Amino acid sequence: MTVPWDVVVIGAGPAGLVAAEAVARGGLRCLCIDRMGPGGLLINLGALSECPELPAGTAGPDHIAALTEKALEAGVEIGMGEVQSLQPGAGWTVATDSETYTARAVIIATGLGPGGKEIPGAADYEGRGLSHCAACDGPLYAGAPVVVTGADRWALQEALELAEIAERVTVAAGPALPAADDPRARQLASLTNVD
Repeated sequence: MTVPWDVVVIGAGPAGLVAAEAVARGGLRCLCIDRMGPGGLLINLGALSECPELPAGTAGPDHIAALTEKALEAGVEIGMGEVQSLQPGAGWTVATDSETYTARAVIIATGLGPGGKEIPGAADYEGRGLSHCAACDGPLYAGAPVVVTGADRWALQEALELAEIAERVTVAAGPALPAADDPRARQLASLTNVD
């Protein structure tokens, strides 16, 4: 058992790192733990879009590196481990696969997971052709036909990234069509290898 922390932040993605930095800047002892280290899903992304506060072309790993540096400068300690249990008591006990921590407060910032879980049988194709990240897995499908499901802005962004390397990109939007006023939809419509 370690010396009690003021705050333990579970998750070292963007939200967890920003929360941990704020806690530490407030003068509290803060530990930010994650099962894989800082980054979350952002660590796998290429150029970030719709982030006007960032310089154009900032990639996910670069943004995470900057957030991690700011958190460390504020006094945050970064730990690795997968949380196994969270127990209330006089404070909180956070047990990971390798350590147990106590804290006066806990912030849970575990982020989002990939979509598609609601599609029956989708889990059977994880790692066998089903991907959730064009920047991460797109090169595996270079020169091959691919399908992007969805009509929201993120699906359109993924389709644009894949159109640069895939033979053909089919956007399967279901009953919802991409918003015609979205610049990504107009850009996709102008490409000859996108249906």
